[in-house]
Amino acid sequence: MTNLQAELRRRVIEGIGQAVFPGAEVYVRQKGALVLHEAFGHAELTPNVRVLEKGMLFDVASLTKVIATLPAVLRSVQAGKLSLDRPIADYLPEWAEEESRQGVTLTHLLTHTSGLPAWRPYYLKLHSADQYLRQICREPLEYPTGTQVIYSDLGFQLTGIILERVWQMPLAEICRELVFEPLGMKHTSYLPVGKGTADVQSATTASHTGNASRYSSKQTTVLKELVVSTEVGNALEHSMCREYAERCREGELPTSTFTISQADVEALPWRTETIVGAVHDGNCYYGLQGVSGHAGLFSTVEDVARYLAMWRSEGQAGGRTYLDRALMQAAVRNRTVGLNLARGLGFEKAYTPGAFGHTGFTGTSMWYDPESDTEAVVLTNRVHPQVKAGIVDWRRGFHSAAFQ
Repeated sequence: MTNLQAELRRRVIEGIGQAVFPGAEVYVRQKGALVLHEAFGHAELTPNVRVLEKGMLFDVASLTKVIATLPAVLRSVQAGKLSLDRPIADYLPEWAEEESRQGVTLTHLLTHTSGLPAWRPYYLKLHSADQYLRQICREPLEYPTGTQVIYSDLGFQLTGIILERVWQMPLAEICRELVFEPLGMKHTSYLPVGKGTADVQSATTASHTGNASRYSSKQTTVLKELVVSTEVGNALEHSMCREYAERCREGELPTSTFTISQADVEALPWRTETIVGAVHDGNCYYGLQGVSGHAGLFSTVEDVARYLAMWRSEGQAGGRTYLDRALMQAAVRNRTVGLNLARGLGFEKAYTPGAFGHTGFTGTSMWYDPESDTEAVVLTNRVHPQVKAGIVDWRRGFHSAAFQ
């Protein structure tokens, strides 16, 4: 065992011991050599105790933004379907009703500089992509476009809708055809246990299911036993919605923004069971039927590593050019120089000057550092059985050790 391998294993075991997460699967490759690929801990603690094994599916949360939505956009640009620098109103005429919004481009959405707010609990009232589109188009911008980075789920919800508009296909199907199949990501999909199962439908009413066309009918389904569990219920988002309703009551939000009451919050049939095989994110689950540009994807460590390998190989996959080098360079360079955070297209920029990657709320992360030629995929279930603190500091230490 090498010193680096021992140090990385020590950090994962320490994370479990400190209750940062119950389980993790990690993959680190450096200069073409595998350093570590191992599963640790538990996939579930309650109501069943399940050991975490290599190859299990994780809800990767916001990794969806960069392993599904981003490459689908870049492939669409490559195919001439989209332009990074044209106003999004060219694709969504509904967007440009106010003059202040007319300059927003896909680059702004992908770099989180559009001015859209970070989060809104739309799912308390809205239950289809069309309803989300109408509301996002009415949502006041929180700052002038291009002047600040505010990480926004709304921007990627909108990006997913743009993809559906230009391809005239369900988002899950677009991602399957443009991303997962060409890259050999055989175990990556939305709704892994299937559309219309009790897991997807149990907490929704008939009005929540009116947008099922976003699902890909061509994907296969898996057994729940192969999926890592997330939160028991949606206690965290329930609390967030109560706080948001209080802000609405106090008049703290801009005029014309989305508003709710405490009665709206308590009227939702919140999940109380251990979530397995259905997306953890509230907007994706309750509002968008498990398929969105900002969340909803399930994947394995090996599939995420396959995706990173394409970036390491400068756009090559399966002996072919998957992405043009110029597009790749545009995606990974710092597009927000002089602003409050460093972002590429979709990607975060951190750890070393050339490194890029992303994180997910459920405890997931993926990074590649060209300088040390190191790729690291870490998938954990830190929200099980309840959301725990400590993942940010733990992750920083792990990746810093990997990129030494």
